[in-house]
Amino acid sequence: LYALNLSRQDVGKESYAVIVEGYMDAISLYQHGIRNVCASLGTALTENQARLLRRYTGNVVLSYDADSAGRSAALRGIDILGKEDFKVRVLHVPDGKDPDEFLKNHGKGEFLKLIDQAMPMIDYKLANAGEGLDLSSEEGKLDYMKKASVILRNLSPIEADIYIKKIARDLKISEGAIRM
Repeated sequence: LYALNLSRQDVGKESYAVIVEGYMDAISLYQHGIRNVCASLGTALTENQARLLRRYTGNVVLSYDADSAGRSAALRGIDILGKEDFKVRVLHVPDGKDPDEFLKNHGKGEFLKLIDQAMPMIDYKLANAGEGLDLSSEEGKLDYMKKASVILRNLSPIEADIYIKKIARDLKISEGAIRM
């Protein structure tokens, strides 16, 4: 993990790490005073990197680029970090910008707001399951539920209960239909 040698103490102090894709993003965050940062260098976060990071924190904010490669990498990263029992949130910089560009245009305070608003990993996975679907149509709801059911199956009973209630409310369908 690029820059973890410099940021590991800050990661411990802040109780979370911000993982970005590239070294320029890591350098920019560090220079702007967000020092609990490291980069996976590309989109391939590995199990070894997750185990290494676990020495310093159990909380991660993934801030990959908002393009399709970045979204796919975030989903893979969630799974890898989940196996190591991390609490993961996902931050996508608005307007498809990368963290470096956003910081240059908006500054540290605005980036910290994005960190505070980062989506919990299950919310992120469910949002991605609905990407490109018309959730107001029956067909869209059915397609979404096929994808969402895979996500729900891998949750603890308590987590599944919370998300089943949320999905039922959002889609205006019964919880019983989801639980079947």
